[in-house]
This record gives sequence, structure tokens and C-alpha cells, in this order.
Amino acid sequence: MKLNGVLVKDQKGDTLLSSGQVRVNITDWFFFKDKIELKYIGLTDTYLHLYRNDSIWNYQFLADYFGSAPSTDKKTIQLQIHDIDISKLHLIKQDAWRGEDMELNLGALTMNAEQLDLSLKKAVIHLLKFTKPDFSIRSYNGKRPTPVNESSIIINNPLRLRWNPADWDIVVRHAIIENGSFSDDKMLDKNISTAFDSYHMHFSNIQGDFKDVSFVKDSIRAKMRLSTKEKSGFNVQQLSAIIKFYPEGMEFNNFILDIGKSHLRNFFAMRFKSFDDLSEFTTKVKMEADFTNATIDSDDIGFFASDLKT
Repeated sequence: MKLNGVLVKDQKGDTLLSSGQVRVNITDWFFFKDKIELKYIGLTDTYLHLYRNDSIWNYQFLADYFGSAPSTDKKTIQLQIHDIDISKLHLIKQDAWRGEDMELNLGALTMNAEQLDLSLKKAVIHLLKFTKPDFSIRSYNGKRPTPVNESSIIINNPLRLRWNPADWDIVVRHAIIENGSFSDDKMLDKNISTAFDSYHMHFSNIQGDFKDVSFVKDSIRAKMRLSTKEKSGFNVQQLSAIIKFYPEGMEFNNFILDIGKSHLRNFFAMRFKSFDDLSEFTTKVKMEADFTNATIDSDDIGFFASDLKT
């Protein structure tokens, strides 16, 4: 099936998705089967707009429909997807409730899945490749009430998932990023430094290779290797590690950071109460690090001097 000029609106009549062309290969005689198997989905010139002004997203009605528990009094349909091919994607995610907007311009996305079952919430992906992804984050004051400060430490609780509330089980055997860029601007800070500035970052020429990626409960694990250059001139020639991210911290084992004259190795970790604390990590985050046999040159440290507190 090939559809030209596809438009999907949310419940308020605003554009949720538009695409110049949608191509689908589906299971033979799918209308006689309980399990619909999409062998291939292709999107060209696609625009996706996600937003919320309160705690409810504009796509929630679709998530409720496909994620609802199967009824015992009607025939259920299991939806599985195998291959996805996307070219020229523009995604905007406006979160006025939290105070964070994200935008992605993507040249191409290729995904080859061994299993992607929406009803079972399980994904096993053989290859995930991003070509020329341009991703940006903009932070500002949102409409959500300020959370009450708690002195108690929140532990990683499998019964209280924060990153993965739908309890998906995701495995990506190999993920690739080709010629990407990333920017992060915190709009409350108007001062832009010529040195490395964590409140106004822009990384370009990102080359990334990730293997054995897993997202289970609230933990993300992977073997990572990447290189990039920041607008200040800070050049990451190599960053490799076995990573573990979770709501209260991030850990880098077998850590190697090569920025030219400086080589940092072995282990690095950052621990905090909430991932939101990273927005003010120079004053709020407790960092723990262990670098063995590291050499540091004063020229490299200059990039951090105006922003980092050690």
C-alpha cells in the first residue's frame, strides 16, 4: 500500500502527523488473522508535532488505544513491525508543562527489527541507523508546579518506573549515528561564554557507535564509542565506555576519553536525586569520579575553567 499526502490530526483538530508518502507492506490476508505483521513501513517528508500544555499529551488518545489491555469479549489484534525506513523527518516536541522543547531534523532513519510487538511492549532491533540527525533542546520555566524538595534518596524501584512507565523491554543490537549534531540551550541563562558553556552547548560532527543497547525497567545499558567537536573548540577525539544510565545516576565503566593532549580513563560516575538536576550540575550535582593514570594539560582545562567547579 502506498499513500500520498497523509494527514493525522489530534482530538483538537491540530496536525499530529503529516507525510508526503507512506508505504506499507503487510501480512497476506491480514483481515483474517489475529496477528497483523507489518513487514515494512516507509515514510518520506514527514512532520510530527507532539505537544502538551498540561499533563496530557496530544497523542495520548492513540497511546491509550494501542496500549490498552485486551478485552476478553472481543477478538484482539497483535501488531508487529519489522523494517522501518524514514527519510526527511522533522519532529517537534513542545512540553509547556515541564518547560522543555525538543526538535529533531533527521536525514534518514533505518531500522531492522527482529521483533517489535506493540501489544507485548517488546522490541528486539538488529540495526538502528541515524543519518544526519540534528537534535536540539530548549529549557525554560514550565507550567508544572515546582516539585516539593525531598531529603530522602529515591532508589531505583521497579514498581515505580519513571523513564519507562509503560514497562517496555527494548534491545538494540547495533545503533549508528552518522554526522549528527546536538545543542542544549537553557533560556533562563542569557550569558553565553566563549569557553565550554554547559548552559549553551552545541556539538557537531557526531559519529556514534552503540552495541548491545538495552532499556529494561528504568535502566539503559550499552557499549558506546563516539567522537564530536563542541563550538568552543573542545574536541572529543574518542569517548568510549560501557554505560549505565538510570534516574539517579550515570556510570561509565572501561572509560576512555581522549581530547588530544588529555587522556582520562577507567571509571566515571555522576549521581543525583533526579535527572533534572543535570540542568544545574555545577551547583547541585554530587559527582564521583575515579581516573587512573590520567594526564591533563592546562590548555585543555581552559575550556572548562569558566563553567565547571571541581
